[in-house]
Amino acid sequence: MRKAFLALLFCANLFAQDLSFLKSLQDKYEFDVLSLENPFILKQKENLNLQAIAFNQAKINNKWYKKDDFINENTKISEISKDFIMLEKDLTPLKLSLKRMNDKIIVR
Repeated sequence: MRKAFLALLFCANLFAQDLSFLKSLQDKYEFDVLSLENPFILKQKENLNLQAIAFNQAKINNKWYKKDDFINENTKISEISKDFIMLEKDLTPLKLSLKRMNDKIIVR
């Protein structure tokens, strides 16, 4: 059983390194198969921390932004309210809210 498993693993490794199969798929379909990303590699998640909102500006990750500023190449601030901001990330709306530290303190 162990020898069969090792033989199967060896054959799978040989086929995994054969790029001619992928090139034949690329010829068959009209997209670049070799440019596809590996779905098993986790992308680093970007943490956006809304720290403060004042004078129509928002402090995110220790940097101040105003409406229509870009936080990075694909994330834009579309709206700034008194307790939240709206972002557009790849044309998808996202809402970042301020954390309430103490319910007894209200800022108006």
